[in-house]
Amino acid sequence: HVPATGTFDAIAEYEAAGGSFAVCTGRDLGSARGVLKGLDIDRMPGVYLNGTTVKGKGGELLRNLTLPLDLIKKMVDWGRK
Repeated sequence: HVPATGTFDAIAEYEAAGGSFAVCTGRDLGSARGVLKGLDIDRMPGVYLNGTTVKGKGGELLRNLTLPLDLIKKMVDWGRK
């Protein structure tokens, strides 16, 4: 999915008028960065991975319920055996 033409301009206008915009997506941060290249999502509030990752008004991490990387590596190794 790619944002419609004019989406980033509309968001910028909304924020310039005093509005607050947050990204809400089922994507992880890396994937969202790729799709939303016109936005500085690292400094914006947002909800990612359907709520497992939540960022606050200044982009600070409020919640991250994803699996730790070391556990994922162990699971992959176990699956390969």
